[in-house]
Amino acid sequence: MYLTNAKQCRLTFYISYFSELLDKCRTFMESNLCKDSCLAVLVASKQCKMKELTIKSAALLVQNFPFITESKDFKELKHTHLTFILRVVEEEVSKQLVLKKCSAACYDLLIC
Repeated sequence: MYLTNAKQCRLTFYISYFSELLDKCRTFMESNLCKDSCLAVLVASKQCKMKELTIKSAALLVQNFPFITESKDFKELKHTHLTFILRVVEEEVSKQLVLKKCSAACYDLLIC
C-alpha cells in the first residue's frame, strides 16, 4: 500500500511538472509566433494537442504560404508532417472561401 501511494505521489508530481512545462512552452511559442516560426509552431502545437495555437499558426501559415514553401524548414519536412501541413492549408483555404461566398451573398442581398 505504501509503495502504491508513493508511486501515485510521484506520478502526480510528474504530471503536474509536465503540465507546467507544457504551459510554459505554449506561452513561449505564442509569444514568438511569426511567419518565420509558424511552420515549426504548427507542427509542435499539433503534436502537443494545443488546439488554439494550432489554429493561430495555421492561419499565419496560410497567409504566408508562398514565403514558407521557399524556406529550408518546409523543404526538409518529413512526409507525415508535409501531409498534415497541406491538409491544414486546404482546410484554412476552404474556410476562407466559404467566408468570402457568405460575404458575397450577404452583399448581394443588401444591394437588391
